[in-house]
Amino acid sequence: MIAVALIPPAATVGIGMAWGLPFVSLGAGVLVLVNLLSINLAALVVLRYSGYRPTDWFQLDEARGATFRRVGILVVAIVLLSVFLGGVTYDSVRGATTEEKIQDATTLALNESGSDAEVIEFEVNRSSGFLIDHPVGVTITVGVEGEPQPGLASLIDRKIERAIDREVRTQVRLIRIESV
Repeated sequence: MIAVALIPPAATVGIGMAWGLPFVSLGAGVLVLVNLLSINLAALVVLRYSGYRPTDWFQLDEARGATFRRVGILVVAIVLLSVFLGGVTYDSVRGATTEEKIQDATTLALNESGSDAEVIEFEVNRSSGFLIDHPVGVTITVGVEGEPQPGLASLIDRKIERAIDREVRTQVRLIRIESV
């Protein structure tokens, strides 16, 4: 269980560093730290519960105080780091939800246009905030048969901005496709 808790996020730290993604490395590194602290906390609690104590009764009070201090420090550190991880998770969920809204708005715009257009590629460009980032641009590659509908790009832009309730720079690339 210890290897499962530590190796995958530690490997993610390395991958994030290799790919030049510092926020991936930071989030995974914090997860490694939370897991390591949690393992230590569990070990302290289990050893205390199992009766692992000094045999000399003069050392009992000192050992009890040291154990409770360590447990307190571990709990505070785990809670603080978990709040950070919660923020990262919230931002990831919010970003995925926003991307889904953008995709749905694009599909709705293509359906309303009455053309036989289809989304071929989709990319959301985000602001580079530390934790909270927002979409600032969307690049959509649309495949169309025949002549594209006039105003298709502006229709897609309006639908996206209405769906996410913020202004974004929308770039629509039109590619002619042939059905076989």
